[in-house]
Amino acid sequence: MGDQARAPGAAGPALVDFCHAYRNDLAHQIRHRPMQTNAVRRVVGLRYALATIAPTCDQPIHLIEVGASTGTLLHVDRYNYRIGGRSFGPPEAPVTIDSRWLSTDPILDLDTIPQIASRIGVDLHPVDVTDPDQRAWLRALIWPENSGDAELLDAALTSLADDPPRILAGDGIDVCPQLAGQLPRGEPRVVFHAATRMHVPVERRAAFDQAIDALGAGGPLYHVWLEPSTAPRIT
Repeated sequence: MGDQARAPGAAGPALVDFCHAYRNDLAHQIRHRPMQTNAVRRVVGLRYALATIAPTCDQPIHLIEVGASTGTLLHVDRYNYRIGGRSFGPPEAPVTIDSRWLSTDPILDLDTIPQIASRIGVDLHPVDVTDPDQRAWLRALIWPENSGDAELLDAALTSLADDPPRILAGDGIDVCPQLAGQLPRGEPRVVFHAATRMHVPVERRAAFDQAIDALGAGGPLYHVWLEPSTAPRIT
């Protein structure tokens, strides 16, 4: 990592030696820990979506993320964003996210987003951000050379630990329809997922889409996602 990184030709043998030395520990981790990539920069897409929604939504929203893991993206309104030479969000925020603006169109006012009335995550294996062991595992899932992403994740988790959002454990296909009945009727809800639907088995994706749609039974529903084109929504 960094100046300690070995040349490509020497990295492979070093990895093989490491795996042999820690074979039993690695096997245990692989069998018992799921891979949960918390890419904090994905929150930029959610922030932009909320700014797009704002002109059509004059009420506070209920923000729901399916596949939330730690819930770092649910704090979308608490981060500072530096995009296109501008700054949005609280300037004193403990987390600052830099992002490039490539469009020739002017950037939206990302300070104009709906107020968030509640924030709820859904995940098969929620992560306790106050547990040092679980946080260390999340850090281990970031490629060693991506030190900037690791620092950003650590800052987000530290901020999150002071006020963790509510994360419901379970399959979104089962949880979302139940959650729909718990939200205040008539109030808008925004459901978001990033690189989650792509991992849903193909034969269950229609049920996943129906579960998302169920959240709109009691109020206006805005569906926002960041998923690859290889997992298109069934309409």
